[in-house]
Amino acid sequence: MCDKDIRSFKEEMTFNDFVKLSEIAKKCHEANNKLLIDNGKEPLPDWDNLDRNQRFINIKSVRRIVDNPTIITPEEIHDEWVKNKRRDGWVYDEVKDDEKKTHPLLVDFNEMSEFDKEKDIIFIKTVLDNIGNKYESN
Repeated sequence: MCDKDIRSFKEEMTFNDFVKLSEIAKKCHEANNKLLIDNGKEPLPDWDNLDRNQRFINIKSVRRIVDNPTIITPEEIHDEWVKNKRRDGWVYDEVKDDEKKTHPLLVDFNEMSEFDKEKDIIFIKTVLDNIGNKYESN
């Protein structure tokens, strides 16, 4: 994401809205890290240590769910994440490498493991819990 994208996104809402979305995105990140840890996988860096593009992608996803709380699906959240990663120069590889910008989850949602799909579901559930809605699977 370039600085222009981030500025444009921030200008579309109030500062308080952006802060609230950021807080929810942090909770989503923490929930997914808990899932990773609980399943013996290495967690991502803490929210404050993520690069700002990763935080921005999460905040955008939170906003998309907040704007569409009853119709958003895990597939759509994953597709948006893939689109944002690719726009930022990331490509598919079997090994995640932040320096090379490669990631094994830059695939169609249906090609992911059930565990990786669960991360998108948890993301949605966390957002909805924080705005007073409940997640209903299809």
